[in-house]
Amino acid sequence: MAQRQTLPVLPLRGTVIFPGLTQPIAAGRPSTLRAIEAALKGDRLVFAVAQRDNTEEPTADILYSMGVIARIGQIQRGLGGVQLLLQGEQRATALQYSTADGYLSAVTVPAEEMTPQTENDPAFT
Repeated sequence: MAQRQTLPVLPLRGTVIFPGLTQPIAAGRPSTLRAIEAALKGDRLVFAVAQRDNTEEPTADILYSMGVIARIGQIQRGLGGVQLLLQGEQRATALQYSTADGYLSAVTVPAEEMTPQTENDPAFT
């Protein structure tokens, strides 16, 4: 079984992150800022996951279970929050969400990547 990681959660409104891509993200919610600070104190990894509803205080109930383990690249602090570059590393599934120290965290496991069985596999064209 793949390695489990507990990571700070970065809830995304109106956007998704993909593995292998770098995307700018604005963050300003207090719980999100605390999650970013926790990631910066460690290995700079977060679990970036879309939320179902556009709410100011996301909870585990409104987050999808499939997201992306992403690395925080550049970060620029401003008056209303932060702008950061997120580098998607790999798809992952959240096995469990929890709240501690004022932010959400998730126990994640990398998702298995599907590859074509043949060069012309119709499922991948």
